[in-house]
Amino acid sequence: MYRSCKQTLPEDLDHLQNGIREMRDDGFQVQLLGLDKEIQTHHETLIQMIDELNKGQDQGVSEKIEQIQSRIVEIYDELEKEALDKNYVVQKLEKMELKLEAAAKRLQRLKIT
Repeated sequence: MYRSCKQTLPEDLDHLQNGIREMRDDGFQVQLLGLDKEIQTHHETLIQMIDELNKGQDQGVSEKIEQIQSRIVEIYDELEKEALDKNYVVQKLEKMELKLEAAAKRLQRLKIT
């Protein structure tokens, strides 16, 4: 439990935070999900759990560890969904732009005639 709180989970959260930052840099609207604050809260919770473990109190720590691990998986799922959604929109947008361009050309031809 101590290793999870001190090393494993903080590394997982940092990795997740870096992934979110990269997605944001690539134009994803992940800031709307409010994940930065949530990840910071998880880091603070881990610090509190380390203090509890240092005092010999391990009651509820394993449940909190499982909750954080579960939430990390959920966040990754949300980010994957966001990536798939953006990919879908980009693909549809390209097709719609082509259709709009063709319609504009047809409209120009109709104006000329």
